[in-house]
Amino acid sequence: MIKWVLITVSFLLSLALTIMPLPADLLAVNPSWCLLTLLFWTYGYSRYVNVGVAWCIGVFVDGLTGTLLGMHAFSFVLVVFIFDLFCRRFHMFHVLQQSLVIAVLTGINFLILVIFGQFFSMATMNHLELFGILTTALCWPFYQYLGQRFYSMKG
Repeated sequence: MIKWVLITVSFLLSLALTIMPLPADLLAVNPSWCLLTLLFWTYGYSRYVNVGVAWCIGVFVDGLTGTLLGMHAFSFVLVVFIFDLFCRRFHMFHVLQQSLVIAVLTGINFLILVIFGQFFSMATMNHLELFGILTTALCWPFYQYLGQRFYSMKG
């Protein structure tokens, strides 16, 4: 029960961080909080947080950010599916290697969003948004630290 409450609160917090008003310069480097949270929970509880949850969170992000409905949902599903394929090997990596994998997965997410944006002739992406990949990867050790604290709390 507590697990579901914590998962729900973490996704609500990541949605709030996604729509948090920021200056235009910082908005471009804002980490992909929802994707990071999805990958974190898929890493720890892949039975509960999987592509179905990724689809739902993606639809929420699409609705909150005003993007094409299904755009983030599709990219989140694809990235979580790819991550789930090698999640068992991910456990063996050092946290810095994990951050590199998170950067690659976030880059795939970014590439999918750019392709969608170009295909549907929406606003083009700013090259500064590539730094969002870096900031997302840099946030992973923090998530990992919190995860170790959570896993040690649950006994």
